[in-house]
Amino acid sequence: MMLNKKRLLILFSVFIVLFLFCTDSSPLIRYRGVDSSVYFTVGRGIIGGKTAYTDLFDNKGLYLYFFNAAAALISGSTTIGIFIVEWIFHFTSFIFLFLIGMTVLDSSRKSLLFSLAVMVFYFFGGTYEGGNLTETYCLTFQIISFYLLVRFFSSNESQHSPSFMFVHGICASAAFFLRPNLVLMWVPLAAGIFILMLTRKEYAAAVKNLLFGILGLAAAALPVLIYSLITGCFSEMIDQTILFSFRYIENDGGLISNILTDMFRLSTIGIYILVIASLIIICAVKKAVVSAKLIYAAMTLFSLAAVSLSGRSFGHYREYLIPLIIPAMIFLTHLITRRISSALAFSALYALTSTIILFNCGKFTDFFITGSEDKKRVEAWAKLIDDYSEHFDPEDKMLVMGNRAVYYNVLEKLPEEKYFYIPDINNNAFSEPLDAQMNALKSGKYDVVFVPLIFSSDISFKEDINKELHEILHSDYDKWITNYEMQVVIYEKKRGV
Repeated sequence: MMLNKKRLLILFSVFIVLFLFCTDSSPLIRYRGVDSSVYFTVGRGIIGGKTAYTDLFDNKGLYLYFFNAAAALISGSTTIGIFIVEWIFHFTSFIFLFLIGMTVLDSSRKSLLFSLAVMVFYFFGGTYEGGNLTETYCLTFQIISFYLLVRFFSSNESQHSPSFMFVHGICASAAFFLRPNLVLMWVPLAAGIFILMLTRKEYAAAVKNLLFGILGLAAAALPVLIYSLITGCFSEMIDQTILFSFRYIENDGGLISNILTDMFRLSTIGIYILVIASLIIICAVKKAVVSAKLIYAAMTLFSLAAVSLSGRSFGHYREYLIPLIIPAMIFLTHLITRRISSALAFSALYALTSTIILFNCGKFTDFFITGSEDKKRVEAWAKLIDDYSEHFDPEDKMLVMGNRAVYYNVLEKLPEEKYFYIPDINNNAFSEPLDAQMNALKSGKYDVVFVPLIFSSDISFKEDINKELHEILHSDYDKWITNYEMQVVIYEKKRGV
């Protein structure tokens, strides 16, 4: 049952080959996604002396920026730091998936087979959107808690270990400070275990677990609290990560209708089928105690609600559901290895997994096929570095309109305005940051202005504001570059203005 050096080496080798071709931050790919660039800019800003939420606006939790700050410490000018941080998280998830397999299947080969099967959905094109996203990091904390839950219900121990609840508390608190809705999975988990102990009349154990759970929550919240109090950003953090995020949620219908609508999206319908299959399997397994079935069912419902509350419909939100497919993947692994040897099944599935991951993620083609969209964009960014240094002075002030923070990262600059991030939705929901960017442009202090091409479609600004934006650019600036690979028009201030 132990994860010895040989097994760890096998896991390491299998995983690193796949991961090199899966994440945007891979040194083979070096692509910077829109949201990932925003988070990395905030991380770089923290290292550069700026304060999250006060100096740099975004609506995600502080842990996301801490992880990106750690990445920026490793390398602030490349994606290497992000890749290393992501690799640590993903490999940790992979190890705990393997341990879940070992707990239930009691075979290293079968466990590896199970882990690879889950990896198909872990990096599947319908859920994994380049990495460095809140759900991507949260997934590690979810899988750790799932492992502890499996350990508890698979063991012969009568009482739930307080140390397990302490870890659950840490994981739940970290999830909350990635994005508040991501904590929902732990609500029925903790409540279910606590109620179970009360029904068993284990009052002392229940109190001890409650105490350790609170200590775990506090332990993970402490770095956030210390940072926010020292920097004075506490109230703005609450406003942006909780109150502002409610405005970001676009739920026109009810919660149930949103969940049902989301289930039938063609891009991720497979994962929902496996979630339902997992629920059926858990309910059908005679060995599973009733309390485990109820807790799992409640976790499924709360997790579906968490995805529905994420806002607009992006594939990476469904990463949150990946732990819920574990029962189905264990069942499939057991079914496969009953008919063919685990070694043969492992070889076949590894080949299939690699093929699906490499090609469905699109990253394999980005690296190997000349002319792919992402490859062209990376090459355009590299050329921009040289052209910009030749044309502009290092002291020239630069403003990026909209949410294309990638240009701050590529050119190793930081925003000078607080509200630099603008989601691509209307002005009514985000008037403050939109107005702040317009005021920055009107100030006339910027020598270079980057305007994403999406602005020509009136996606972010109202029509009158968008008109004013282009009038200012026309009167005070000249076009320097229009680059469709970089999806941007770059303006330079006219002389004498």
